[in-house]
Amino acid sequence: MTTIFSPTDVQDLVRLFQPTAVLNSSEHDGRTPPMSLLPSQSGKGFLVFTKVVQELERKLTEETKRIDVSTISQELDVSDVIVLRILKESPSQALFSRDKRHILPDSEVRRMRQQLLDSTSRRLVIKSALSHDKDLSPEGIDALVAGAGGGLLQLENPQSGSVHLTAVTYQSSVDNEIHTALQTSQTEAKSTRLLSEHFIGTPPLWYIFQRAEHMSTGDINLRGRVEMTESAVAYQPETYLVSMQDHTLEQLRAGAISHSSMEQFVELLPELYNDVSSVRTYFQTVLGDFGSFESKYAISQTWLEANRNNEVQKLVVDGYSYVASSIKENFPKELQAGILATETEGVISLIGEPPNATKVTAVKQYLIRDDYLQELTECILNASREQAKTQWARLEQDAGQECSLVDSGIFEEFSKGAKTQDDVTVLKAVFEKNEAQAKAVFAEQIATLESENETEFALFWSDRVLARLHVYRTSADAIVDPKLRGQLLELLQTHLVKELIPESLTRAQTRGLIRSKKTKKNTSKFTTAVRSASNLPAISSSLDKFAKKQGIDGPTPEVLAEKKSSQLKELIRGMKKDADGPRLFLTLVVVLLANRQAGIVYVTGKFAPKLMKLLKESMSGEEYEQLDKWKDAVKAGSLTAEDKAQMRALAAE
Repeated sequence: MTTIFSPTDVQDLVRLFQPTAVLNSSEHDGRTPPMSLLPSQSGKGFLVFTKVVQELERKLTEETKRIDVSTISQELDVSDVIVLRILKESPSQALFSRDKRHILPDSEVRRMRQQLLDSTSRRLVIKSALSHDKDLSPEGIDALVAGAGGGLLQLENPQSGSVHLTAVTYQSSVDNEIHTALQTSQTEAKSTRLLSEHFIGTPPLWYIFQRAEHMSTGDINLRGRVEMTESAVAYQPETYLVSMQDHTLEQLRAGAISHSSMEQFVELLPELYNDVSSVRTYFQTVLGDFGSFESKYAISQTWLEANRNNEVQKLVVDGYSYVASSIKENFPKELQAGILATETEGVISLIGEPPNATKVTAVKQYLIRDDYLQELTECILNASREQAKTQWARLEQDAGQECSLVDSGIFEEFSKGAKTQDDVTVLKAVFEKNEAQAKAVFAEQIATLESENETEFALFWSDRVLARLHVYRTSADAIVDPKLRGQLLELLQTHLVKELIPESLTRAQTRGLIRSKKTKKNTSKFTTAVRSASNLPAISSSLDKFAKKQGIDGPTPEVLAEKKSSQLKELIRGMKKDADGPRLFLTLVVVLLANRQAGIVYVTGKFAPKLMKLLKESMSGEEYEQLDKWKDAVKAGSLTAEDKAQMRALAAE
């Protein structure tokens, strides 16, 4: 018999009927018709679909190990795509590995299903972990769950999104334990904590929370508040929340707490309260006059009354109180301003009543008893005066310093005797109130010290410079000889510029007499003027201006007479101790001349002979002759001790 198709023709026909074309041309709802032909993988012919299915089912039933998809495809001479399609359409729905390269035999499927049922009956199993551990595709796990006939549940972790598997029997067991715990908590009106370790299989907290919340909202007898923390699920039964509310009301009534937010009870007891106003209505009924209400808060009038009494006691004992402290510590910020104003008025009113009957003054954030406020004010003013004296005394060593009130010095000194740091803080508040007065007192004290110092300087300057200059100038002016008078005035000018004035200023500085601003300023200008003066009139003019600016009056005739007398006595006393011949002779001539005319001449040794001639007319011939002998002896250096004694005696007459 002649063949119709050669092998080559058959291969060409197979290539024309690709697997997808054959399978997609089905008219049986996507399933391959039972009598369909499947092209062979080798291309040598066709395979009957039902026969391929039967062979696959036989393999799944008989094999004990996983079947490699590519291997079975080669054995059946069909493509991998056809094998996978047939297995998916199979009523028994074969299970695959995660990479879809291996098929699980029926024996492994049955064993794995039983293992899953056993493990999920004791705990929650993470689906992704099961897939990884068993090398089973997610679709395979879904098939296992579906094959359990509703005995398995898939649960999603709301935090991570991971899916967990558990048995209905396990969930019922956990629910029973939770129900018992919640019921006990409700009966005893106590809160309870549900921990993972309390349950078989140590279920995660999110699962315990879901089940507890489900029961609390679904059972009227288990209503309450369910919360999840990092370590536990907390349950507060409605009976506990109501008792907590009642306890809060009792605390408000007794003054054990200052306030309570009513908003929390709307959240805790939604079955009892719709909003804050409904809570307020109930609280008003229970508290009566023991409570007041502001915004969403209930305020304890008992607490406020006790606080006012406490603040009054502080005022009585300490002299001050900081009402804001207790208000800030015990009330939310939005209530503080209003309560503080009311409580401050209340404390002032309360302490003003018998038996205290005391007046207080608000200073910044403090209430201060008026008598204590006066005491602190006096303390500040006295300290300001003392600080002025201290700074003034330092000017004696450093006249360049500026005097100004340093408040920290007052606080530091006060703190040495203060009982607490709060006492110092109160003083600071009082200082701020009286700062202007403190500075004024400081300035007044400095002004008084300056005035006293300027008076002392005036006395010193009048005696040391003005009176002495007047005595010297009067004597020089009394000299008839114009040449000698000019020489003496020139000598006096030199003495003023180089000795008397600078030495007097130095001594005044050393004695602390140049400390006032006025004196420092005037002496500086005066020193410059004297240095630039070219003659005695200019110096005298500068002296007069300086004295006028300093308010120094010129010495009176009585003072000048006393000054001359004291200077003469000083010269005579000096002669008693002086053994120098030329100086003794000069002093003797000066004393004798001063006894015969106005003033006392300022002179040096070279002028002694000239001055001696002025005495000739006022002395007897014998006295003048003796004076002349002493002059020659001084010149010759032959002055004896007896001569010196006689000279001292003559000066003292």
